Amino acid sequence: MPHHAVVRCRSFAFTLCLAAATAATAARADEFSDYRIPDHRLLLANASVLLDLADNRATNRWGTSRGASGFTNVVTSGSWTRASETCRSWIDWNGAFQGDRGHADVTQFMRTEQSHAAHSNEHAFGSLGAAADPAHVPIGYDALVLASLVWEQDWDAAHVRDGQFATDGLYALESQDATHRWAETRSVEARAGVHVGRVRDATAVAEAHLLERRLLRYGVLTRPLGPDARRRLAQLADVANDLVAAHDRPARHVWAEVERVLRDDGALRDTIGAGVLAAQEPWVGAGSDPRGIPRSPIGRDVGWSVMPYVAMQHMWSASDFRQTYFQQVARNDTVQSSTGFVTDHADHHSTDLPAVGIRFEYHRPLGESWQVDAMTDAQRPVDRDRDRAFTVSSLVALSTVVADRLVWNVTASQFRQIFESRDLDYDTWTTGVRTTLQFYIEDHVALTLTAMSTQSQFELNHQQRGSVRVGIDYRLARRFRAAGIVNEEAMWP
Repeated sequence: MPHHAVVRCRSFAFTLCLAAATAATAARADEFSDYRIPDHRLLLANASVLLDLADNRATNRWGTSRGASGFTNVVTSGSWTRASETCRSWIDWNGAFQGDRGHADVTQFMRTEQSHAAHSNEHAFGSLGAAADPAHVPIGYDALVLASLVWEQDWDAAHVRDGQFATDGLYALESQDATHRWAETRSVEARAGVHVGRVRDATAVAEAHLLERRLLRYGVLTRPLGPDARRRLAQLADVANDLVAAHDRPARHVWAEVERVLRDDGALRDTIGAGVLAAQEPWVGAGSDPRGIPRSPIGRDVGWSVMPYVAMQHMWSASDFRQTYFQQVARNDTVQSSTGFVTDHADHHSTDLPAVGIRFEYHRPLGESWQVDAMTDAQRPVDRDRDRAFTVSSLVALSTVVADRLVWNVTASQFRQIFESRDLDYDTWTTGVRTTLQFYIEDHVALTLTAMSTQSQFELNHQQRGSVRVGIDYRLARRFRAAGIVNEEAMWP
């Protein structure tokens, strides 16, 4: 069997074995698997303009100088998103113009100098995508297009007149120098595939459970929520990200909807007090979230899919440089010598990279605290000069979160690329293991730990690296007193 085929089989076998073992422990349906994404839409369009103008003047015994400059920055961005249980589609765009221009005049004795400079930079990025997962058929499609355009140019010009007295008369030196630089880069990347199976983001289920537990703990609820209220709360947590984007101060809008769900269920007390603010605290660590509903520190995707796909990447770049220089020397208004040159250089490149591949994903929440994720992607360019090229990457992750206490995850990954053509052969691979731990006790200690180990090889060069990073933040003293205003016993139990 060819070497690259062995690599392919081993990588898929590794991921499939883990997926099979996990599936055996989670065969029954649960709230994560039963969750359904609500239909929601979002339209955003933003624009901002910044203009900065300056004027400078200076005088000394040698002469005067004057300068003026201006800066302009224009940014526009927007998006349109629609998501539901059976389809997802989006369009994102971002564009910006940034330019500055300056002018300076300097007069010193018999010397005058004028300079002009201008720079402009424009860029535009856009993406659009669509995916569909029919409700009763385990077959769907994914399509994605990314495009970018970057355009940049500079102008510089200088005009200098300099006079000098000599025994044989007055000499005048005059020079002019002008340059223009221009560059443009375009890229388009597209991918489309048909998949079997379904992967759904069910993180909102875990967020709804945490919110309910905290509201019960702090006395906001009189009893646990019913199944319908818990489902509605999860759907609200799902759409909260888009709701936050639609408002500058989103928390009150989110919690108006949370209160409506709780009142409809009948579990909400008449007086909710500070428990609502406590329920909005992050899963682990200090601070707050403007969304109002605490975000889960780990994703809770559920499901599996296998997707063959085709991909295309197009890149084009061009640049141009032009310089004009002229100089002359005159004595008593008679030209003695002159010189000059013109430089012009242009260049452009274009690359097309078609490819085919297959992607496998498996995601499974194990209860409310644990999550398993696995992914393998194999790709092969469609090119006569790269008929032996092959790339495969895999990732397996295990994560857990205990609210108000810790977040831990461990990730193992590998990447391998084999390239064999008439002009170039190489074999490169990278493997790595990384684990992170965040431990937190409110008002006492916060601990972060990161450990990683990687190995890589390119042809005959082998490299191995390991690192450990530990950070501890311990509250040695933290007390607050305001007699008659703050209940100190409630604050410091």
